[in-house]
Amino acid sequence: MCVPILIKGKILIQEAWKENIGWDVRLPPSFLYRWITLACELSELPTFKFPRCICWMGDSYRLHVFVDASTTAYGAVCYLSNNNQSNFVASKARVTPLKTRTIPQLEITALQLGSQFACCIRDLFHHFFIEEVIIWSDSEVALQWLKNNKCKITYVQNRVAQIKEIGSSFKFLYVSTKENPADLLTREIVPEVPIPEPIFDYSNYSSLRKLLNVTRIVYNFIGCVKSGIRLVDPLVYWIRHVQDTHYPRIYASLRKELNGLEQDKLQFIKDIGLYYDESTGLIHSRGRLHHSNLDQSTKFPVLIPSKSHLTSLLIDFAHEKCLHGGVKETLSYLRRQYWIPKVISTIKKFLRHCVNCKRIRRDVKEYMAVNNIQWRFVEPRAPWQGGFYERLIGLTKSCLKKVLFKKRVNADELETVLKEIQCKLNNRPLTYIDAETPIKPLAPIHLWCGRIINPMPSVVLDSQEDPNFLDHSEFNKRYSQVSVILNHFENMWRNEYLTALREKHYGGSQAYQDKAPLLGDVVIVEQPGPQHE
Repeated sequence: MCVPILIKGKILIQEAWKENIGWDVRLPPSFLYRWITLACELSELPTFKFPRCICWMGDSYRLHVFVDASTTAYGAVCYLSNNNQSNFVASKARVTPLKTRTIPQLEITALQLGSQFACCIRDLFHHFFIEEVIIWSDSEVALQWLKNNKCKITYVQNRVAQIKEIGSSFKFLYVSTKENPADLLTREIVPEVPIPEPIFDYSNYSSLRKLLNVTRIVYNFIGCVKSGIRLVDPLVYWIRHVQDTHYPRIYASLRKELNGLEQDKLQFIKDIGLYYDESTGLIHSRGRLHHSNLDQSTKFPVLIPSKSHLTSLLIDFAHEKCLHGGVKETLSYLRRQYWIPKVISTIKKFLRHCVNCKRIRRDVKEYMAVNNIQWRFVEPRAPWQGGFYERLIGLTKSCLKKVLFKKRVNADELETVLKEIQCKLNNRPLTYIDAETPIKPLAPIHLWCGRIINPMPSVVLDSQEDPNFLDHSEFNKRYSQVSVILNHFENMWRNEYLTALREKHYGGSQAYQDKAPLLGDVVIVEQPGPQHE
């Protein structure tokens, strides 16, 4: 269990031997610092806990041996597993030879050590039924050497022969580096030492950035006072603190430190699928998106209590990232990483006190009051209350649907089509078109610039070379496609819209009669409020 730390001492002794440092010579500063760090780590070993019981008589087991190698060390770690659980058995690590070897050659050496280690463990547990021995490595090169035995390097051939002689009945399989526990034997690890909570009162800070920056400064001070300590991320530290403060029994129950939880808390855990992540020490929510292709942080958001000061700091940070957007924008940003109960009411309560938003609202009200502007909200699901602009929106949507249909265009092409549609809609006649009158009809564009604006002419180019463009053929192809779309829109404008405009002209008749309803007439009753009321 202590091999990942002890191997660092062996590496330090080997490097001192390479530097010809005698036993009675004072260590150089670089070696002295590493030795002090190692001594601090060794002092923390008594705090480690692990189960002493490994296996039970009468059960069948599989022996899993994981191996790994680096430029400084190689090693193996063994586990016994059955259908119910797996337990750590033993681990072993050695420093690499003084003669320089490649990583694949060191990996095949680790496989040799793992095979020897597996034989030793199997003989030691002979009174247990070990039905299978599996050796795992994250080196595909070493596994391929072991499989085909075609490597011509003598060093590799000798070790492949020894492995096949020792482990003829063993299985050799691949495991990724991230899932290989033997990786801890070959790289430097530092025990994570808990810090007394809280290290300071975080409620005095009004900005998440400032809180995290101050926490990092405190971390640096702790690192100077006590070296050899690995501290968690500042944000993870404070989230862990608020979870433990606001959900102490749930936090302890998910960590299996407490039994007999209340029914309401059990229902809360079940409703949002809470679980404890040992890698971060945080409570996450599984939700219903765990089979989607979203990011891991979105599929398994971190639980944040709604009434903590950290929640206000997170909402303020998200609100600022959304450029002081509304509730929906802030909510969408937060739900990428966090799950906050009653989040909508919490966000609304916070946004009502946002200083920048209040200042903007005040400036808008002052401007409207000075310019005698009245703000009127249109009722939801009532497009007839904004008929003139709703009609323009409908015309624009209809033109886009008919012109583009299922065509795929990029942003520039879509902007070009929208500009052309805008030009045509602004050039539409507002008065009756008389074929005998030579005067052009009045159009909305006259109210803006006093004249009709003609669109850019559409020309379908051929495949002539043009040295002024970097990619002439592609440019001509895209421009021709846009021109065809615009020509199609021009034809539809003339053939459909203008004729329809003539047919739907009502002359001087009124669209409705302003008279009081009589008994028996069917009327529409307007009543503000939600639709279901």
